[in-house]
Amino acid sequence: MPARFVVRSTPIEPSVDAPPPNTGPGVHAAFLRCIKAFEPTLAQALHDWPAPKPFALTTMVKEDGSWMFEVGVLRDSLIDTVRGALSGWSEFEVGHTAFKVASVEERAGASYLDLLAGSAPQSEWTLRIRSPLTFRAGAGGEHRDWPFPLPDLVFRDLARRWTTFAEVPLPEAVATVIDEHLAVSRLELKSRRHLIHTGGGWATGVVGVITYVAVRAEKCSAAGLAAVQALAQLADYSGVGDDTTRGMGWVVFDQTPATDAAARKRTARVRSS
Repeated sequence: MPARFVVRSTPIEPSVDAPPPNTGPGVHAAFLRCIKAFEPTLAQALHDWPAPKPFALTTMVKEDGSWMFEVGVLRDSLIDTVRGALSGWSEFEVGHTAFKVASVEERAGASYLDLLAGSAPQSEWTLRIRSPLTFRAGAGGEHRDWPFPLPDLVFRDLARRWTTFAEVPLPEAVATVIDEHLAVSRLELKSRRHLIHTGGGWATGVVGVITYVAVRAEKCSAAGLAAVQALAQLADYSGVGDDTTRGMGWVVFDQTPATDAAARKRTARVRSS
């Protein structure tokens, strides 16, 4: 069962009126310190965990008068530990700014089984990318940023996370939908740099809104389309792309339904392109 925790805080120094810049590394360090205080061996295990990691962290933003970030947990066995650690958290520091925890809100999702079973077949998915999203290309240690949220990259990434942590497999038909039918119908993206490591180490990603459609959806199996819907919902917990534990790839699945006429019109444009 994926889960998401929203940590809201206030700066201890009243004169602070904005979050410090480039909070990804600071939130990552603060979260691991929180886990270490509750269960020391787990903190090191999470740090050393190979990708995909079983958690994701957003950057810190100011919303509704408080500073907040989110923690996504993808592995069932970790949820109780993360819940316990966060419930006892009182203060933390990000970017040399001290914060007092005001509240921790848990937004538990359905089990992976229920998430898949409860997803109806859809033909359009909109993702709102709140922090820079990128993939890494290259071999032999020469990593290059690949800040292009192509349909196959995005949904294969989500499928890999699902396969790693879910107790129920995805239907085989989802691969056909991802590889042969998904296309981009509209996008509003811009590039943005993101700090990965304090003291240096930057990545280039994109933020904005992107909508994917299933071209010739009538040729897709219902199970495959429903599985893509489940993967889009998983993005709320897992993020997408590289360095999601350091604030990159913060994605919100916009489930506002499009009208049938609008969806057909967009699909027609994709077909004719």
